[in-house]
Amino acid sequence: MNNALLLFVLLQVADVTTTLVAFHFGGVEENPLVQFFLRGHPVAGLLLTKFLLVTIAGVIVLTGRKSVVWKANVLFACIVAWNVSIVARLIVA
Repeated sequence: MNNALLLFVLLQVADVTTTLVAFHFGGVEENPLVQFFLRGHPVAGLLLTKFLLVTIAGVIVLTGRKSVVWKANVLFACIVAWNVSIVARLIVA
């Protein structure tokens, strides 16, 4: 597997994990698009969004534009860091 795509997948796993931990401590999803997918069953909706993102990233890598996925990795690393900070604040509160 391509390194950019592998890191992307790992960041998606980290995002799901930190998001679910935040939910456990009373956090809410702020992204309106993701909120739409979370209606009904939050875990299934979250996994569906990640499946779609990984599929899109895979197609992008297959078309030879892995630099786009590297840029997305920076974004998702920031999102995971943000989630960790939210979890920390929720635990302390």
